[in-house]
Amino acid sequence: MKPVLAWVKSNLVIVILTAVILIILPTSWFFSNMWDKKIRETQEKQAKDAFGKLNALKVNYTLPQLDPKATAISHNEVPNTTLINWFKEQRDALTSQANAVVKKAEDFNKGIGGDAASVGRTEHKPLVDGLFPDGGQAKIDEMEDALLGNRGKPNPYRELLKAARAGEPAEAAALAETLQDFRTREIDKITAGKRDLTPEEQAELSKQLTDRRLGEYQARAGTFSVYASMNSLPKDKRASFVPTGSNMDQANLNLSDLFVFQWDYWILRDLFAAVKLANTVNGTLANVDRAVVKRIEKIDITVPAAVTRSAGGDAGYNPMYPDQMMDPAMSGGAAPTTAVPGMAALDFSQSITGRRASNTVYDTRVVTLTAVVSSARLADFISAVERTNFMTVTDMDLAEVKVWEDLAQGFYYGPEHVVRVTMTIETVWLRSWMTKYMPAQLKTNMKIDAPAADPNAAPPPGAG
Repeated sequence: MKPVLAWVKSNLVIVILTAVILIILPTSWFFSNMWDKKIRETQEKQAKDAFGKLNALKVNYTLPQLDPKATAISHNEVPNTTLINWFKEQRDALTSQANAVVKKAEDFNKGIGGDAASVGRTEHKPLVDGLFPDGGQAKIDEMEDALLGNRGKPNPYRELLKAARAGEPAEAAALAETLQDFRTREIDKITAGKRDLTPEEQAELSKQLTDRRLGEYQARAGTFSVYASMNSLPKDKRASFVPTGSNMDQANLNLSDLFVFQWDYWILRDLFAAVKLANTVNGTLANVDRAVVKRIEKIDITVPAAVTRSAGGDAGYNPMYPDQMMDPAMSGGAAPTTAVPGMAALDFSQSITGRRASNTVYDTRVVTLTAVVSSARLADFISAVERTNFMTVTDMDLAEVKVWEDLAQGFYYGPEHVVRVTMTIETVWLRSWMTKYMPAQLKTNMKIDAPAADPNAAPPPGAG
């Protein structure tokens, strides 16, 4: 023991330092552990706060779909140049595609471009430049002359008939005179004016007269493609009608009246374009005996929504709905039964297409067309109607044609079987190009609002 104490005394510094080390080690571990926990908690809190701030900066990148029923692409991420550029490029591409489709549809509806030309249509333009939407009295007078074919202007409706190679049967009086002359010559040839015809000769002459009459009908039908006349066009003053002067209240004509006449004319242009398309064979309009559409008997067109016909007749009357003032689907009174975000509302209670619901994208005008058509090629006519413009056959009734009764009136349809078809045709007119022509009062009546201002448009000069 003494040697140990002696060594301790002689090495006191070493012993003291060793003791200090032994005391410091657990103490340091204890305090360092406390400091480590505190530092860790502080750092975790700082990291959590920073992460929260970073998450707060996240942007929801979205890419809409052209089909409203499809789910948009969505990605939530912090601002990122690569993501921003990618989504911008994709949105620009989609926007460009959508705009191209809209422009193509608008052009086709208006009659512009190759698609319209391929079905024989040309651009729908006002008959008088500068009249719509707010031309003055001089332009109104000019439009009146244009509609009636006055002051050297061609009658636009007769021009439609002419372009479709439409014609009428031979006049009964002229045909009767021709047949009488033929009968007289044949009797003189047989009897030399010295006797009466025998029963056999009388029967033979009657057969010759029947053949001659049929020949005249066939020859007449060979000069045009479809039986139609001004009497085939809308003429009920209580609805849409073709102006003739006597059926117009010329003293009270206004811009709204004239625009409806213009709109009706555009509808008729499309209908006759469809007839021409159906009757064209190898690039040429076929004669009646080979045509699909043999005869146009009657056309009726509904009035636009909320239109009053100061030009003549009862306000808003529609021959399609004789118990109502106008088509309720066009008056905005019917609530849509189907609504998809991004699409115009549909109301299938009004038509099988649902398109006659009140909406802000387009207007519908309904046409009733009665015609004599080849029964075997009726589908060709329906196809021609639906190819010509945004027109859909929504209803159709067929009736027998009493061919011999029609033939007695001069209507020769050729050798194939025919039917009398009454079609309901729904026509669609895009507001994207139509409203710029509509007079202000008509837009007010039809509840067409002015387009919303473009938030990205430059402010007018001097605006704060």
